[in-house]
Amino acid sequence: MDTFSHREQAKLSFQCLFTAFFMPKHYQTYHCTSGGLHTGWHCCRYTLDKILRTLSKHGKLAAAEVERLERNVALLVTTQDVRKKTRLGEPQYKLDLASLGRTVQISSTQGLMDILAQIQGDVVRECTPDKHAVMISVDPHTFHKEVLDVVQREGPSFGSASLNLPPTEGTSQQTVLVEYSSPNIAKPFHAGHLRSTIIGHFTANLYQHLGHTVHRVNYLGDWGTQFGLLALGFQRYGDETSLKEDPLLHLFKVYVEINQKVEEEKQSKSNNTYQQGLQLFTKLEQGDPEMLKLWKQFRELSLEEYQKMYQVKDIQWIPIR
Repeated sequence: MDTFSHREQAKLSFQCLFTAFFMPKHYQTYHCTSGGLHTGWHCCRYTLDKILRTLSKHGKLAAAEVERLERNVALLVTTQDVRKKTRLGEPQYKLDLASLGRTVQISSTQGLMDILAQIQGDVVRECTPDKHAVMISVDPHTFHKEVLDVVQREGPSFGSASLNLPPTEGTSQQTVLVEYSSPNIAKPFHAGHLRSTIIGHFTANLYQHLGHTVHRVNYLGDWGTQFGLLALGFQRYGDETSLKEDPLLHLFKVYVEINQKVEEEKQSKSNNTYQQGLQLFTKLEQGDPEMLKLWKQFRELSLEEYQKMYQVKDIQWIPIR
């Protein structure tokens, strides 16, 4: 297998961080299987495996119990909630002693800590007792390297291969509609759209890998008075050559310029430009051939530009036309 480029590694590292900070707690520990975004699950499996095999080595756990407990990882290891004041060095995982104690014969918390101390180093940085649980800190740099190694081994199936996920209790296959990121026609694809795209793509992958039927929809905001103003702006300030060279940039400049004109007229208690834009949109609603032609042209140009961004991230969706 070819090695990953620096760009791909940076992308995967970002996905690891995104999962840790944005993914719901329940999915981090149990259902984190979306391609490239199952780091929470991977870490729980890795950490729990080390703990259970260390206990087995010391005669505290039968070999058969190790496999059973690994299948019930969500009952034993949970993630800590990420709050505004959370620091990277704080423990990320918690091992519930009550759940572990029902299977493992440990005379005291200190006895358990003495055993767990042996797994420290490598990915697991530190294990500390906290009331009825053991807090587990993971070294993010080492962990990301571990994840990237798994990605290289599993390739495109990363996130869904060899996890042996237990079935989701109390749920059946559903049809899920995920809408994202819905940019507006003739507007730049900004950070808000990117965030919505990442979250939407992750959510869709999550449901898909859990066996649900997923429909990915991207509704393009291409209707309303805003389009009438854009059409008016293009009539006044537009240029076909500039439109072909950089469609979104040129249309955005036109949109900004026409809206500045509207604001200027508000100050002088005149609304001629706004009314003209409203009239053009009314013509579009009534099916005016010239307005429909312009609307389709701007829409297709915008879709083509947005699709370039989605293709970089290997994101596919159904455009509503």
